[in-house]
Amino acid sequence: EILNIQPEIPQRSLNTDNAYVTLCTKDNYVPGTIMLARSLAETKTKYPLIVMSCNLSEESRLALKRSGVHFFELQNIKKDLNVKGWLGETYNKLFAWTIPNFKKLVFLDSDMIIAENIDELFHYDEFSVCSGSLPGKKYTYNTGLFVLKPDKKTFNHMMKFMKTLRPDKLFGDQEFLIKYFPNAYELSDIYNRRTWELKNSKPKVFHYNGPIKPWNMNRGLLSRFYISEEHYKVWCKKYDKYTSLKK
Repeated sequence: EILNIQPEIPQRSLNTDNAYVTLCTKDNYVPGTIMLARSLAETKTKYPLIVMSCNLSEESRLALKRSGVHFFELQNIKKDLNVKGWLGETYNKLFAWTIPNFKKLVFLDSDMIIAENIDELFHYDEFSVCSGSLPGKKYTYNTGLFVLKPDKKTFNHMMKFMKTLRPDKLFGDQEFLIKYFPNAYELSDIYNRRTWELKNSKPKVFHYNGPIKPWNMNRGLLSRFYISEEHYKVWCKKYDKYTSLKK
């Protein structure tokens, strides 16, 4: 149903210094990416959303295009790094640094929903990110959302730095970026509220991280797996709104 969602959203102009960017390399992530695009548009953002993609079906591309996104095609870096599974896919986020003609980008994971306008993030510098966690680590950050300055030189330096590490032994892009940007600026957690977190502050961004995605489950099971009732209600409300709209 979500692949046929209406109405069509006009693309925002790329003639701007700033843009949002996300990653979608599999058809089964397209429903989440559509929800991200539509929720972002609903906040009246001034900036376009670019989807870094590869291997998507024509049906998926058409569905995303109806949600107003632009495409940036990439070659999956997973094989070059010899990293298997979904963690290998996450290294494709690094291609955001190769997107030309922008001064600043905000990366958003494709399993996020935007609840309020977040254009103020473009006032922050590279590398700004929310705190997070990794197994066995006292403090890290979560790379579901971050601010970057695209620069091919930075990307090339990242690839050289990658050769000094074992990417197959890291927790994907997250642990790599922690090592590459050890002195990141910490954003408020309202910009990356993960599924299990219950806090008093009102989030602007809901992050449905983890292996279980709301678009792959019926609602009865979803409420069992997602600890945060707030996350559950936001997803259902947005989904019902977008799928009920007519052309």
